[in-house]
Amino acid sequence: DYASSGMIARLCFLFALAAASEPSAFITIDAGSTGTRLHIHRYTPRWYRWSSFRFIPDLPDLDLDRIQTYKLTPGLSSFHTQPTAAMLQVAELIDWAKQQIPSDLWAQTPVHLQATGGLRLLPVTEALALLSACGK
Repeated sequence: DYASSGMIARLCFLFALAAASEPSAFITIDAGSTGTRLHIHRYTPRWYRWSSFRFIPDLPDLDLDRIQTYKLTPGLSSFHTQPTAAMLQVAELIDWAKQQIPSDLWAQTPVHLQATGGLRLLPVTEALALLSACGK
């Protein structure tokens, strides 16, 4: 269920981006057991608001109508003996995202990989090898 998957990750990004003024998107990659989904979340940054005699960052406006999603199968855990293949799958997702996001925002667009599902069932060394390969 997309509505509940990664909600904590998205909330963390909202708080981290609250003070930002430059980026207009962030990416979550949901590496589930049946497929790996990349979600592009668009937002409008807000500056600061006055509260209790000080300026504090305000939360950005998340545009829920503009979430873009791209899915590849199989899930990352299927590559447990082939970390390079997992890296190539994530690279394909990132390449798609780069086509959706203006190039001047690439360096400022945070990417969060959340590995759930089948990765929990793998031995720790295999899961770490996959995640390490995907971070390259």
